Order: sequence, then C-alpha cells, then structure tokens
Amino acid sequence: MKKQGKAGKEVGTYNRLSASMYYSSLYMERDGVFNYLTKGRRLFQQFVVDNYVKIESNKLSYLQQNQKQIRRERADILRGEDAKESGQRVIIPATFVGGPRYIKQRQQDALAFVTHYGSPDFFITFTMNPQWEEIQLAMNQTGSFKTQSYDRPDLVSWIFKLKVDSLMDDLTKKHIFGRVKANLYSIEWQKRGLPHVHILLWKEQRVTADLVEKLISSEIPDEKTEPRLHGIVTKCTIHGPCKGYDESNLCCRQGKNNKGETCGKGFPKTCRKDLLFGNNGYPLYKRRSIGEGGHSFTRNIKGKKVTIDNSWVVPYNPYLCLKYNAHINVECSNSIKCIAYVTKYVNKGCDRILFTKSTDEGAVNEIKNFQEARYVNANEATWKIFKFAIHKSFPAVTTLDLHLEGENEVFYSEDSSAREIDRRTKKDTQLTAFFKLCSESEFTAKLYYHEIPNHFSYDEKFAMWIERKTCTSSLGRIRAVTSKAVELFYLVPHLSKIFELSTVKHILPIEKQSKRWVS
Repeated sequence: MKKQGKAGKEVGTYNRLSASMYYSSLYMERDGVFNYLTKGRRLFQQFVVDNYVKIESNKLSYLQQNQKQIRRERADILRGEDAKESGQRVIIPATFVGGPRYIKQRQQDALAFVTHYGSPDFFITFTMNPQWEEIQLAMNQTGSFKTQSYDRPDLVSWIFKLKVDSLMDDLTKKHIFGRVKANLYSIEWQKRGLPHVHILLWKEQRVTADLVEKLISSEIPDEKTEPRLHGIVTKCTIHGPCKGYDESNLCCRQGKNNKGETCGKGFPKTCRKDLLFGNNGYPLYKRRSIGEGGHSFTRNIKGKKVTIDNSWVVPYNPYLCLKYNAHINVECSNSIKCIAYVTKYVNKGCDRILFTKSTDEGAVNEIKNFQEARYVNANEATWKIFKFAIHKSFPAVTTLDLHLEGENEVFYSEDSSAREIDRRTKKDTQLTAFFKLCSESEFTAKLYYHEIPNHFSYDEKFAMWIERKTCTSSLGRIRAVTSKAVELFYLVPHLSKIFELSTVKHILPIEKQSKRWVS
C-alpha cells in the first residue's frame, strides 16, 4: 500500500496493514459497491465486537510478551539487588488506551486543570440523537434491508465524531460562549450503545448572571413564535416525567432509599421568576410557572395525558439545540462536584459484569484482570477501531517526576548490564534538571516546579529543560504522593522554596522535613 504525501507525491510504502486499518476499510461505504457486512444487523454488531476484542487481545499479548521492556524500579533497589528479581511481572503501561493506568493518568490530568484554573465555568453533556437526518438518510439507502441506528455502529461512531468536532469548534474557535482558555472532554457509552460526551469549559472572563440568562434557558419555548425549537426541546430536553408518573425510571431507583421516593436528578424543579446562584455551585434557573406566563404541553404517559411545564425542562442552550437537534444539557458550574463526576465516574473504566476469586499466588497479572468479564458494545468497539480519541484536553498536561535523592525510577530490561543501569541511575531527571535550572537563572528560581512546563519543555535525550520558542504552553502536574511516604509528601508543597531553607524549616516540623533534599 502506497502512502501519499503533499501534492500527491509518494513518500513511502507499507508492506503490512494493521488489524485496525484492515477492519476500518471493511466498514467503509463505497459508491457502486454493495457492502454485505454492514447489512448483517445483530451479526454485524457481533462481528464488530469480535474484531475489536481480537485487536485488543493482540496488543495485550504483545505487552505480556515484552514485559522486560517496560519494567521500572527505583535506582537504589537496582544497585543493591539483582535487576532480574525486581519490578512488577505483568503490568499494563499508561500508554495503553483504556487501561487502569491510562484512566488514572486522565483523572490526575483533569485535576491539574482545577489546580491551575479553579472550578470550570460550564459543564455540557451532548448525547447522540439516533433520529439525525444523516443517520436516517443512510438507513433509507439500504433498499429492502430495513436497519436501525443500533444496527450500524460504524455510522453512529463516524457521525457522532463529526458532531463532537463541530461542537468543540463552536465552543473553542467560534467562541459562542465567549473566549475559552481551557477545555476537557470525555466520551462515554450507554449500556445500549449510544455515545455521549461530557465537556468542561474554563472561560477567560468571569461568568455573570446576565451571561447565564443569555446562554442557558430552562423553559419551554413558545410553539407559535419558535415552532422548531419547541419541537426539539419537548422531544430531547424533557426529563421524565418520572416521580408521580413513571417511577420505574432509573433516576427514581437512584433516589432516596432506592425506593422511588424521590428523583435522583432532583426533578421536578421548583418554578421561580428569576435566576439564583449559590445552590452547591449550580444556580437555580428561571422557570416560570403556567400562571406566571410559562408554557406547557401534554404527553401520553401509560395511557394518561400529562401536562408538562417548565419544572421538567433540562437546562439547554437554544442555539446548540437548533443546530444539532439533540439533547445538550448546559450547566453553569462553580462546584467541585462536576470535577468529581468527570474525573471519577466518566473515567471509571470498563463495565464489568462478573468477578471471580483466584487462589493463584504470586505477582498480580493486570492483563488478565483487565480482560476478564468486561462489557463492550458495538459502538464503543467501532470508535476504538477507528482510533477516535476517548479523552481530549487543552492545554496539554506534563507529568513531573518526584523522588528523593538516589531513588529515581529507571526503565531496564533483563539484558541490562550493571554498567548500563548505573549510567541510567546517574542521569538527570526532571527534578534534578529543575534544580540545575533554578541555580542558573533568577527567573526560574522564582517559579514553582509545576510552573516550569509553561516556559520550558523537557528534552529526554539531553535530560535538561529547554526554553520554549513558541507561544504554546503546558500545564505541569506533580505525580501523586501518598502520605505514607513522609519525606516526599512534605516535600511537594515546598519545591518552589527549595533554596530558601530557613523558610522551609519554619513551615515543617523537624521530624517531618525531607532530610535528603532539605538539610
């Protein structure tokens, strides 16, 4: 297979295709070609899941057979013991997308945004609509094969990816909510397969009450003056009704005592005439009752006509609803709760339907634990086969190493000689290179350790910090340290004052000071 560069020039050839490339080509629709695979309905879903599991199993098999290439241990242990007897035997590195270390890294990266920018200003949830015109048009082109959206996970993934990219362009480049200095999003799949994305935005300017009233609405539009928006809101952005009408909904089972006594989402909301801030970081939006000029409509629920008013409306942005014709929940947030939701719940990892107790002794096999009894749906499988991003954030986050003197971690293999290990242990790390940088410049000596990536980038080859020549920047994040590691734990808050020893000694108790770096 030939690879085309700019202006159609051949820049190289591939002798082999990866499994992802091969299966991606099988799912493509081509003019004049009848693709029988995509007409298989549930068989096609099973085919997609089997292919993804095959691709993932090959990657994990490679990791298991090459554990000696990713083994890591502290330098002081490698000097005193045999390298072949050190380190974890079977691990999944953080570079494996979807693995436990990858998920944990994304959680820590998200918290780095909170450290630098504070709580996010907007929390947006964008859910895929299976009734989109693009999907229905593709369904109608199948001729006598009547398929539904869930029968075409390939189309669902492609179309939703394009919609998410368009939405992020509206938010970050067209600035429909104002200029954004940082953003983060995570993709999640429902049990039945429909994808949705959770987006966090940090604005450059402070969010005011007037801006919130302008951008977010929680009322039913007037059917006469705004008929299209009225149809979208009544179809896509109404919660339930659940409590008192249909308490079999999941939100009721998540309510008080799990007996349906209350709605887990807090509906119906209290109607009010104006906006009020201060409700645990989420404002109480303007929701006029029917007697105060609010609109309503009727819906059949279990054979009964129910009048639905503004108390059941999910907050939305009119422009986004009109453009994307989908459920887009827009919340003005100033709470740590949304951070916990995005960093823990969304990044909780793969769903598991079974666990077993093993009597095997020895090192933990992370690959085996990761593979067993996982739930994977067809839409998630096609998304990962196409290699679409699960998490994205801007700006980038640089993870900073933290260690005591002589205890930096190094990578090694079973074939590494004692001389090679000694050379690697003596090589400067990000932390020791930071100390040297602070001693060479008054400007850098005033910076915190986590502020260095904003102005410098770390060169692994030369083990030194190099000043950035472009306007791009990166957020610094120091690796998490447990309180059990006393010296490291009390060293973290004072890295910026590492040379002001008198200040550090006054802050820390003598018995808890890091005696290796601060003496």
